Amino acid sequence: MEGVENIAPLTDSTPSQVPNTTSASSSNNKNVPPTQTATEQSTASQKKNTEGSSSTTNNGSSTSPPQLKWVTIEPQRKKYQVAIASASLPGEKIEEKKQHAFDLLKELPELVSFTNLSINGTTYIGASFLSLVSAEAACKLAVSQDNPAKFEPVPEIRNRKAAPDSLFLVKIRDIPLDIDKPIFSAFLKQYGEIDSIKFHLQDLYYVAHVTYKTPAAKEKLGYAWQITYQKNSFRFTHRDLSIEEIALRNKYTLKLTNLPKNTWPLDLSAILDRTKAKSCFIPKKPYSETYQRSRFAIVNFATQQDLIKPNKKRIHLITMRSSGLILLLAFVLNVVPPTTFTANAKNTMDKFLDKIKTPASK
Repeated sequence: MEGVENIAPLTDSTPSQVPNTTSASSSNNKNVPPTQTATEQSTASQKKNTEGSSSTTNNGSSTSPPQLKWVTIEPQRKKYQVAIASASLPGEKIEEKKQHAFDLLKELPELVSFTNLSINGTTYIGASFLSLVSAEAACKLAVSQDNPAKFEPVPEIRNRKAAPDSLFLVKIRDIPLDIDKPIFSAFLKQYGEIDSIKFHLQDLYYVAHVTYKTPAAKEKLGYAWQITYQKNSFRFTHRDLSIEEIALRNKYTLKLTNLPKNTWPLDLSAILDRTKAKSCFIPKKPYSETYQRSRFAIVNFATQQDLIKPNKKRIHLITMRSSGLILLLAFVLNVVPPTTFTANAKNTMDKFLDKIKTPASK
């Protein structure tokens, strides 16, 4: 019948929906979309909200950069150093002095190091604190009721120069590595009371830095350039020498060669006295060559006049009776180094004498 719409019956297999109406006579109904159920509308709404939320999140993450934070690393904490002269502490050995100093400071907080120090040639017992309060407290502690000595800040000690006449510093070189250090240290006490002595390795030898408590050692050493120890001799300098005076001790040097095997500086004492030599050094061979003494000596003189007399060319013929050798020491102007001959090298000696045309003096 016209004007009557067919309505499909609702069944369990057919979802609930609003029926679409079509009218053959109405052209507007052709563009109307089909309606949705309430369940579909709710699902679509939730999906839209979810997509919108996700889209908002993605847009926010793409436009906002990640937040970066600076991390501050604290530098190493400053340390406050204090020290006390070992001579001010009781005890005969350095271990005893160190133990006494540690007993004074062990109750103070933030003590991080405790060791020996050498400042301006003097031995100190030093300690380091992380707290300025602890360092200042350490400087208030006296050694004992009878000994008012106290710790002092290390910067103040380094900036404080020793009084000119309070200490006497000596630097001794050419000391062989096989020397008996305790015996040699006891030998050095004959020149005065020693405040400290340090041995430092330098090439094939030791260099000893000796600090005497009084300048009396200078008077006993006098104007000597070397210290004679048993059969050996060691060159030395001291604090009171100027740079020019130290350079002078290496300026006028001769080399004495062809020495007999196992020759000591003491064996050359007659030659050294006759030629007015100030020091004599016989080098050691490397350990690869058994660390024995070489067969030559380095001889130092104080002045050019002692080395050679001006306007005179002279030759000293010296007999070493102990070794049965005759050494010809040539001190000739402008001839460096001098030549040394043995008695068996007569042909070479004659050629040398003919060359310089100077008669040998006996």
